[in-house]
Amino acid sequence: MDKDERGKVVFALIAVLVVLVFGYVVLRAVMGA
Repeated sequence: MDKDERGKVVFALIAVLVVLVFGYVVLRAVMGA
Protein backbone atom coordinates (compact mmCIF):
# COMPACT_ATOMS: atom_id res chain seq x y z
CA MET A 1 0.00 0.00 0.00
CA ASP A 2 1.56 3.28 -1.08
CA LYS A 3 1.18 6.66 0.58
CA ASP A 4 -1.60 7.84 -1.77
CA GLU A 5 -3.80 4.82 -1.01
CA ARG A 6 -3.24 5.16 2.71
CA GLY A 7 -4.20 8.83 2.53
CA LYS A 8 -7.48 7.90 0.84
CA VAL A 9 -8.21 5.31 3.53
CA VAL A 10 -7.53 7.82 6.31
CA PHE A 11 -9.71 10.41 4.57
CA ALA A 12 -12.54 7.86 4.24
CA LEU A 13 -12.30 6.94 7.92
CA ILE A 14 -12.37 10.60 8.99
CA ALA A 15 -15.35 11.26 6.68
CA VAL A 16 -17.28 8.33 8.20
CA LEU A 17 -16.45 9.53 11.71
CA VAL A 18 -17.65 13.07 10.93
CA VAL A 19 -20.91 11.73 9.46
CA LEU A 20 -21.51 9.54 12.52
CA VAL A 21 -20.87 12.43 14.94
CA PHE A 22 -23.03 14.79 12.87
CA GLY A 23 -25.85 12.24 12.75
CA TYR A 24 -25.58 11.71 16.51
CA VAL A 25 -25.77 15.46 17.20
CA VAL A 26 -28.78 15.86 14.88
CA LEU A 27 -30.49 12.88 16.52
CA ARG A 28 -29.92 14.36 19.98
CA ALA A 29 -31.27 17.74 18.81
CA VAL A 30 -34.39 16.11 17.35
CA MET A 31 -34.97 14.02 20.47
CA GLY A 32 -34.50 17.06 22.70
CA ALA A 33 -36.91 19.20 20.65
